[in-house]
Amino acid sequence: AVVERAWSCQLGTEQRELKGEDRFASRRLYAAPEDMEASVHSVHSTQGNSRQVVVGQEDIIVVLVADGHGGRQASQYCRDHLLDYWVEQAADDPCSESLLKASEASCERVHREIKGFTTAGSTITIVALNLVRGELSVANL
Repeated sequence: AVVERAWSCQLGTEQRELKGEDRFASRRLYAAPEDMEASVHSVHSTQGNSRQVVVGQEDIIVVLVADGHGGRQASQYCRDHLLDYWVEQAADDPCSESLLKASEASCERVHREIKGFTTAGSTITIVALNLVRGELSVANL
């Protein structure tokens, strides 16, 4: 049986160039609250760099995918540091726009740090699921 989700999309993109590569961030995806339980189960059952955090008194599950190129040093560094930086940047503002800004700022920070010790790079996808608002914020940088 096919289960249809009550997802609706509200997308916009930003495009910037960093280190000669294009990057963009999608703005917002919304889910109906009744669909959140299945989404949360899916995130918690995956292996990888994910965690549940509290931002501004709202529970958020954040997942990082780092796909290295030219070596693994950059993606490993992102794996080890990026979500900590993201949590710092998100501070106490759980709105989608703030979480996307946190993604951009934390990626810019690791970029500055990484280029000091390797020429390897990494594409980054950060997915933040706000369990209170039912918002899914996705940044692909």
